[in-house]
Amino acid sequence: MFWWHPVVWWARQQIEQAEEECCDAWVVSQSPHAPRQYAEALLETIDYLCESRGALPPVAC
Repeated sequence: MFWWHPVVWWARQQIEQAEEECCDAWVVSQSPHAPRQYAEALLETIDYLCESRGALPPVAC
């Protein structure tokens, strides 16, 4: 309805950030080795995508 409103954009960004943090916290809570394994998996994924596609959005590469 008010998707163009700056406050709606800000709220959506806050919700997306909270979702990411919740997912990360859940993965890390699954085992004592999860934090390191998760970090390594994220870095390997970024490396793979950067090499295979040539470039990702600046946030990832």
